[in-house]
Amino acid sequence: MIYQAFGAVLPSFIMMFVGYIYGKLFREDITLFNKIATWLMAPIVTFAFMNDYIPTAGVLLRYGMGFSVMFAISFLISRLHKEDREIFFTGNVYVNSGYLGYPVLMALWGERALALGVVYSFVNVFVGSTLLPALIRGKLELKNILKLPFLYAIILGWGFGIAGISYKQLPAGVLTAFNWLKEMAIPFLLLQV
Repeated sequence: MIYQAFGAVLPSFIMMFVGYIYGKLFREDITLFNKIATWLMAPIVTFAFMNDYIPTAGVLLRYGMGFSVMFAISFLISRLHKEDREIFFTGNVYVNSGYLGYPVLMALWGERALALGVVYSFVNVFVGSTLLPALIRGKLELKNILKLPFLYAIILGWGFGIAGISYKQLPAGVLTAFNWLKEMAIPFLLLQV
């Protein structure tokens, strides 16, 4: 199992290292990478896995409750560290839960686990973009979450899946292009990290 885990993690770190080197060499070109990751790659992989492996309302509720418990505990503990409260609270609650874990989930446990990872990332991004700034600054910022294409991808993927509509029903040429994007999304996202 350790060898398998190492084999799953190593490619991720190689891709991140290549992205790091690229970022050091071509700093001004990073903006394009970020836009492609945010507006194309993350939504594609999110939509596809939510559409293929539709999480039940129970799964979504359990993730939400689990994250809420973690959020509440971190908030209470952060109150003990008044001078570093924002750093402590943010570091405990809002982690980079997505792109780094996607290939590991996929390699070790398959696509169904990746779909659950997408759900976890969504809950994390939703809380991190709305409740976290509200508790730190005292202002609820729902508009931040509405700007994320990730939100629409998860809602559409899940909604179409529940309705029995699969992206796999697309015409052959369109489906091929979609699958190419889906398959290159995770490596691209790791380059961007």
